[in-house]
Amino acid sequence: MRIGCFRLEIVEGKSLVAKDFNGYSDPYTKIYVHDEQGIQPTRKTRVLKKTLNPIWNFIGNFEYAGDWRKIIVELKVYDWDRFSKDDFMGHLKIHFSDFEACKEIDKWFALQPMKEGQRVSGHVRLRFCIDSSDTSQKIINQIQLPNIFRKKSKKNKLTASKVISASSL
Repeated sequence: MRIGCFRLEIVEGKSLVAKDFNGYSDPYTKIYVHDEQGIQPTRKTRVLKKTLNPIWNFIGNFEYAGDWRKIIVELKVYDWDRFSKDDFMGHLKIHFSDFEACKEIDKWFALQPMKEGQRVSGHVRLRFCIDSSDTSQKIINQIQLPNIFRKKSKKNKLTASKVISASSL
């Protein structure tokens, strides 16, 4: 199974829907990555208080399994609430098959409702770059292979044995 990586930046949001009584929201974003092995664990941005135009400047590096063209990144934006369930503010899905690999994308995406009747507004600015080359595979192999090919010495200490190069696998 091919393993690759991509960088995702959640730069900012604008004109988000107000969910709090003070006319603002306390927005944060949850990030879901769907690849050929299912959904990866969630990451999230920090909560920014009392704003409808948050500047998150979140940067995340993500690994994926399989073909990069089958990756879907889903973002869900919420309003943080201290004493009740967080309010849904909108979501968006990015299909990597709609973009070119190895090219940096910097684009505003409109938030959408999950179901009919939800009050949603605003956009989220994202930057991302998909590494579809064999470079990411070789880097990952160099990191992982030494841990796989270890053996115990006579004194019961771990020593690295000969590592097979990634290109010969």
